[in-house]
Amino acid sequence: MRAAQVDDVVEIMRTLLIGRTKILMGRKIKAALDKKGQLSTLFGAYGSHCHRNLEVFHHRDINSVDQTGRSPGLIK
Repeated sequence: MRAAQVDDVVEIMRTLLIGRTKILMGRKIKAALDKKGQLSTLFGAYGSHCHRNLEVFHHRDINSVDQTGRSPGLIK
């Protein structure tokens, strides 16, 4: 998979993940795709890993800002 294709997939997944959770998992998704070079990685075991992360961070409100001015709900 070419880098441009990976970036497109990352952008699509970011869009799908933006909702109530608004978690940016682009870098983790990109790493998973780069490792295997195929989309099935995302929907296999790694998809389960993403789902667990979404559950963990679901309750966090990223619209709130802490004292440092950063939103605590974003994964960096």
